[in-house]
Amino acid sequence: MKVTVKLISVCCIFILLNLVFDVPSAAETGKIDRQAFKDLKISSEIMDMTVAVQKISLGGGNKLQNGPQKECYSLYLNALMSALNPELNSGGGGKVAERLLAQIRYIISPGHEPNAGCGLNGWTHCAIAEAFALVRKTPEVWDKLTGEEKSRMDWIMKALAVAGHFGYDDGNDYKTSLHCDDNSYKKWNPNHRLYLFVVLSAAAYFGPEELNKIYTSFNFDEYMKKFEEYGFTNIKTVWTCYDWKTIFEKGGTYTSPKSKKEMGSGTGVRHPFTYEKLPLADISGIYCAVAEYNYGEKVINGIEGKSWTLKNGSSPFLGQQGMMKEFNSGDAAGKRSSLGYCEENFCSYTAMLVTLKVLGLWTDSERCRKMEKLMYVGNEDFLYKTSMGFHSFAKGHGEDTPRFETQKWLAYPIVLELWNSYLKQNIKANIK
Repeated sequence: MKVTVKLISVCCIFILLNLVFDVPSAAETGKIDRQAFKDLKISSEIMDMTVAVQKISLGGGNKLQNGPQKECYSLYLNALMSALNPELNSGGGGKVAERLLAQIRYIISPGHEPNAGCGLNGWTHCAIAEAFALVRKTPEVWDKLTGEEKSRMDWIMKALAVAGHFGYDDGNDYKTSLHCDDNSYKKWNPNHRLYLFVVLSAAAYFGPEELNKIYTSFNFDEYMKKFEEYGFTNIKTVWTCYDWKTIFEKGGTYTSPKSKKEMGSGTGVRHPFTYEKLPLADISGIYCAVAEYNYGEKVINGIEGKSWTLKNGSSPFLGQQGMMKEFNSGDAAGKRSSLGYCEENFCSYTAMLVTLKVLGLWTDSERCRKMEKLMYVGNEDFLYKTSMGFHSFAKGHGEDTPRFETQKWLAYPIVLELWNSYLKQNIKANIK
């Protein structure tokens, strides 16, 4: 009896200490198991390239910020490698984590922030959001930021997450980004769905429950006041190009300023987020739901008369399930079979899966294992076609796709190494 009383007393004291000092549980801290990723290595050539990027050139005004893919993924890779080894040295001297801090401080400074526009910004904003989530879970980096710097990151992530809710929540069905481009929709091709990864990253950054509280308590004027205080002119410009205050807070119909036509309606952002009826707590399930669409085709070498693998190449995965959708899809001009659009998806879907694994958010379920197998087929088929060369067809015309290594703005070399050096072997071990 005395032992039992003592045990109860100790437990009560522990609970009280947790309440008083707000001690987080292991799950809340999201501590990264670095030992589990000790074999994830990136070549000095790629690391030298990524740490050399000092400024993420997003620019301003109401325009899509999807240009500097390589720069945004440089930020991401530095965040990833710092999360796994904060003592990692860069080729130019100093630690990678120190270069990462410089990049973070630049991107959270006035006029340099991502504009939280949703839509095709997902090509790059997902890499930025994942980098922020990794930094938040890396004490050696996070603790070196000042209180104001952390607050700036918080508000950028809140803005990105709100934009993602507008674009992808089950209750919203708008055929536009916040730029009023009238060319973004969550049910179109996979490259239109990448901003969903921003929402998943925000759920990792804040926690799913806290992110839903951010949504339900959203106040447009509060956000605009904070953007003014921090000089976040990029977000302000996009969020004031239309009456987004009403849409965000109350929902309603979007009428295009350009065409004067109604292009979707929704319920706004003041409610918990769901995607295909899946709650934010099921991060890996949401990832699978969108990735299954991207890797949902049977492998073909091309669409007759439209696209083909050069050098008479034939994919070693011919006929298997898992080919990227944008090898056999469509656009406004008809059929689409594009190696270039697949590159966007290769980078985004691959990096997001690595992030989920590192943050301990990838579950060992049958659905996840099936998803990994689809990705293995799809990525390796894509890389085969890339190595052989591919005649793409998109927007009504065809052309041979130039090699991605020669295109300076693409993140392809970064993610290719991430795939070849780690994720491919990891997936093969899981699907045997």
